[in-house]
Amino acid sequence: MTRPSRFISVVAALAGGCLFVGCSPTFDWREIKGADAPYVILMPARPTNSTRDIDLGDGPIPMTMTVARVDDISFSVASGKLSQPAAADAALLAMKSSLLRNTRAAVRKETASTTADGIKILTVEGTFSIGPPGSPVKPGNPGSAMLAARFAARNGFVYQVVAYGPEKALSGQVLDTFLTSFRPGG
Repeated sequence: MTRPSRFISVVAALAGGCLFVGCSPTFDWREIKGADAPYVILMPARPTNSTRDIDLGDGPIPMTMTVARVDDISFSVASGKLSQPAAADAALLAMKSSLLRNTRAAVRKETASTTADGIKILTVEGTFSIGPPGSPVKPGNPGSAMLAARFAARNGFVYQVVAYGPEKALSGQVLDTFLTSFRPGG
């Protein structure tokens, strides 16, 4: 390869690499511990916190939400302590229903399980429109978004772990890192 053509090849490779990196969100993963509830999770950016009362069927409880955003993707954990730990199953269903109703998401996949150490977990994946209300949801469309959520209960605490954003931006690796890093305590 001649010197000018080698130079052009190197410049083209660097430019292509810069374009690829420029189109990918930057995830700066960091371990975050719950402020008002015992949990640990990896968040892809520095989060913010807010608290408000939410009624999950057992009367209003303070729910603290920790949110981080990277480009058009949102990552969040909401947590609260139930006054009646026996109401955990109903609270998880109420959180799931509220999320699906608020986003108008169509469920693609849903599972329920209990871990060996007694943590109840609901997992939901869905799609929703990021256009005007009533816009059709078609996976792969530029106006479609996806969400992946886990709802968990342990020792009287309830948790909602959610990532949502444009389908093309939420890779399996990003979702896997975020969702599997969540460890409720209590």
